[in-house]
Amino acid sequence: MKGNQPSWTLKIIINRENLKYNLDLVKKMAPKSIIAPVLKSNAYGHGLRDISIELYNLGLKTFSVAFAYEAKKLITILSDCRVQILSPITTEDIDLTNNPRIMFLIASLKDYEILNKSTSTKINVSVKYNYGMNRYGLNNKDLDKVIQLILRNKKFNLVSISTHFSSSNSFANKDFDQHLSNIKKLKLKYKDVMFQCSNSAAICRGIAMDIVRPGIMTYGCYPSAEVKSYLNKKNIYLKPILNLNTKVSAVRDLKKGDKVGYSSTYVCTKKTKAAVLNIGYYNGLDRRLSNKGKFYINNIHCKILGRICMNNTIIDISKVKGVSVGDKVELVGKNQTSIEICEEVGLYEYEFLIGIRPN
Repeated sequence: MKGNQPSWTLKIIINRENLKYNLDLVKKMAPKSIIAPVLKSNAYGHGLRDISIELYNLGLKTFSVAFAYEAKKLITILSDCRVQILSPITTEDIDLTNNPRIMFLIASLKDYEILNKSTSTKINVSVKYNYGMNRYGLNNKDLDKVIQLILRNKKFNLVSISTHFSSSNSFANKDFDQHLSNIKKLKLKYKDVMFQCSNSAAICRGIAMDIVRPGIMTYGCYPSAEVKSYLNKKNIYLKPILNLNTKVSAVRDLKKGDKVGYSSTYVCTKKTKAAVLNIGYYNGLDRRLSNKGKFYINNIHCKILGRICMNNTIIDISKVKGVSVGDKVELVGKNQTSIEICEEVGLYEYEFLIGIRPN
């Protein structure tokens, strides 16, 4: 109700139509592949529960997460989904090996030994091939050795051989071509095993093997400016699904010469009406947006005044008539997207998204 203090500081609203639209694009780009969207880091900041349920209702049954704790959350949300963990499991999470709906990553001989020692039931695994990234994965000399160990061990079901492109978002980087060539050779060698290599950028470039892992494109964001240009030239556009709203917490009348925020970095040059918002860098609003970024009320832009605080931001509402405590304020939505916010001050969009912290 207007006039009352807001009960929440930052609220995420998902555009279901845009989510379906983006998923349909992935299906067109990878028509023969199993689609396993990446839901790591709280579904790129969009909310694991809501996103997983929406995608499940759209017909998807397989999902990708970074860590075991995310897999545990996901299987409690969706009772019959399948989850692949994209990082090696730790000894603390061995209890998950009893769940046949989870696929584990083997990225080293040690990973194989931990799983082999810890389970008595047959488990699904994916072997990680490393090229260029040097994060997780087996190099060429060790890959065949570990694959043969798995194939001879009745405890293991080798579902896929996986890898991750380090440079698929850059068309000028030739590492991508060499990486892809190596994978195609492996695919000829292990014809009975599924392969997965494609992140969002690779999918957009037409690379789709047995399983694809769309990440940021699921949420309507482009993996790079190059990929965006490539798609847009083909008249293909992703649609952002994120809306971020907050509410007015207080309204203040300021006079010329009044100072705003820590260190008085903003000084009013004229009579100004300001609104205080209960959102700050704790919620993921980057401090580089201080005195630069903007919010919207009734589709009218309202500039940020002064430094963003931990839990508050002050905006200029002089152009908006009749603003009251409790009125809705848009940060991300139809008036500005997350990438537009990031481009204004040189932020990395992935970092902005996963930093979102609603209540």
